[in-house]
Amino acid sequence: MRGRKKADDPMVRRARAFAESLFDACEDAVLFRTLATLRVDVPVFTSIDDLLWRGPTEDFKRTCERMKAPDLCRRALAGNASQTLP
Repeated sequence: MRGRKKADDPMVRRARAFAESLFDACEDAVLFRTLATLRVDVPVFTSIDDLLWRGPTEDFKRTCERMKAPDLCRRALAGNASQTLP
């Protein structure tokens, strides 16, 4: 029969495993789609100047500690030698 796949076709043999892997990763796929979507319904910044790096904020050190990234804090402070964090 034309159009039918044979049982020894790799796509037919692996169809169940492929379907299971897609199902298992469904939540991750939805999460990544959400993260990659540009939102226009929430305010992000009012002007382009709001995006200018002005050095680490007061909670930056705590955030670096939570991320276990002490070098990130050190490098950020080295770039802004006049600024100190609590």
